[in-house]
Amino acid sequence: MSSYEICSDYIDVIVDISEIYGWERPAAYLEKLEGPPWNRSLEDQMGCRDAESAIVLKDMKRPIMLREVNKYLALVAVMKEGSYERMPLVTMNVETVVAGLLEVFEVTGARR
Repeated sequence: MSSYEICSDYIDVIVDISEIYGWERPAAYLEKLEGPPWNRSLEDQMGCRDAESAIVLKDMKRPIMLREVNKYLALVAVMKEGSYERMPLVTMNVETVVAGLLEVFEVTGARR
């Protein structure tokens, strides 16, 4: 039960931060960000477009990873105790799953 509560609180924090800092910006504001001196789209200026976060619980030594898929979906992974060294492999696998999910959403969204 404690893992569920921690994941729930973790998701709440990430969602709250996204709501505060991830608002929809007006077109005039975006034009200023994408115009001179940068002359690049906002997406091209970002180092990472998606939210990703990982924490390790001190008492249980258990990594918890959260990866945003889109505005409405996030993946949360509670890993085995002592498996922190496998985080790069898990991250790579999660990226593959996210890419597949986004492709499915794109195909199903095109039907509407």
